[in-house]
Amino acid sequence: MRRNAADYGQKLMGLVLSGSAGRGMATERSDLDVFVVLTDTGGRGPETSRSATLDETIVAISDLERVSTVRN
Repeated sequence: MRRNAADYGQKLMGLVLSGSAGRGMATERSDLDVFVVLTDTGGRGPETSRSATLDETIVAISDLERVSTVRN
């Protein structure tokens, strides 16, 4: 959180933990999947950086607002 706050300042709205850790199903081999939610991304689409321990996706809140609900 501190790193993202330093990088994005007032644009940072929050972080969303997703994937297996977000569902409470992580194992010792799981990485963390995190959405970094910003007020806007300057017109760029979502961008993801990946490492062995963290997948971090930078996304604008407006992109999340457009996600439709999946129904089974």
